[in-house]
Amino acid sequence: MLFAHISKQETMKKSDKGPLTPKGVLTFQPEAAARKRWIEEQTLAVFGRWGYREIVPPPFEYLDLLSAGTHEDILKKSYRITERSTGRMMVLRPDVTPQVARIVSTTMADQPKPMRLCYSQSVFRYESEHGGRQREIIQLGAELIGLDEPEADAEVIALCIEVLKAAGVEKFQIALGQVEFYRGILNASGISGTLADDIQKAVCKKNFSRLVELLAGVEIDEAQREAILGACNLFGGPEVLEKAATYAGNEESKKALGNLSEIWRMLAAYGLEEHVIIDLGEVRGFDYHTGVIFEIFAEGMGSHLGSGGRYNNLLGKFGTPSAATGFALDLERVMNALETQKRLPETKGTDILVIDYQADKREAFQLCGKLREAGYSVARDIVKRSVEESMKYARKNRCRFVVILGRSDLPKGTVALVDLKDGGEQAIPAEKLLGALRR
Repeated sequence: MLFAHISKQETMKKSDKGPLTPKGVLTFQPEAAARKRWIEEQTLAVFGRWGYREIVPPPFEYLDLLSAGTHEDILKKSYRITERSTGRMMVLRPDVTPQVARIVSTTMADQPKPMRLCYSQSVFRYESEHGGRQREIIQLGAELIGLDEPEADAEVIALCIEVLKAAGVEKFQIALGQVEFYRGILNASGISGTLADDIQKAVCKKNFSRLVELLAGVEIDEAQREAILGACNLFGGPEVLEKAATYAGNEESKKALGNLSEIWRMLAAYGLEEHVIIDLGEVRGFDYHTGVIFEIFAEGMGSHLGSGGRYNNLLGKFGTPSAATGFALDLERVMNALETQKRLPETKGTDILVIDYQADKREAFQLCGKLREAGYSVARDIVKRSVEESMKYARKNRCRFVVILGRSDLPKGTVALVDLKDGGEQAIPAEKLLGALRR
């Protein structure tokens, strides 16, 4: 994939002290950087059209404050430093959502709700060399705070779909689950503690034989056993909701199914059914989330592009309770999906390279200034070399045009305009250059 290749290039080169850059930290060479910036711009533009306003959280947080709402597994992977002036432990941002929750709960609590917030930020987590993930993850995310309604969940899912389309991802699907459906089944059976955790892990992996093994010898009635086993295979379209109802023998699961059914109905009203599939065996974030959860998958990718869901209990841990739902995409994985699907956006080089053979550079400076004011990107070929070498340089840097001043065969006040797309050249008065470029 594109980013792994770039990072590998960086770390293959070594100085006397070892690799030039830390492993797992993203490096973007110009072409990749342009694509990264384009995807960020498309994403933030979609967020803006939906009424989401950008928030920029700090890169560091005090550990004692952030730990209140950050999962222990993520905190264990955080990079930590000690603040010199106070001795307090700080962490380099390991996740954005808890930061947004802290900011909203502590410094924006008096703002009217709902709040629609978005971001494009890097997070940093320690991963072993065999962990399979980068240590830097660029998250593109949105949070809808203050609404505890199925329509809010449907909105963030619809928003996520529009972002993926705007970025150019073609073949993708969102797996939609509901943690309280399965939580209700387990609670009704009386299973808890380590056994409940092990069952959750088996369900996440769709490991039916492991589930059977875990339930062997557990004293629960057959209806509950059937529900725990059966929920693992509840995957598909809206017909899954009907099948799930046969396992919902408790109020918690019934309420969860009703909520999920309403979200599905609204997504159908958006016309987005083709991108959504129901997976009631999706129980990731069993403790963290409080309702609907979802993961985003793209054709050709072995891992999800991002995830989201409802987290009504998070803001309260920072002092101001509020309902909330949202999602985050991994920009690296989105770009890898685009590469796999051959949908990477085209990038361009500099619009115009100016070659000037005059001793007095004022005319060239003024011409470059006018071209830049007109919206063109312009570079001057300062290196002294032959026309052929300069043209070779322009092509390698994917310039669109070359403008030549002061060449011996050009009349005074005339420039040569070379179109590198077709190789054509024309001599025109300098004052008519802009018109020729626009044509």
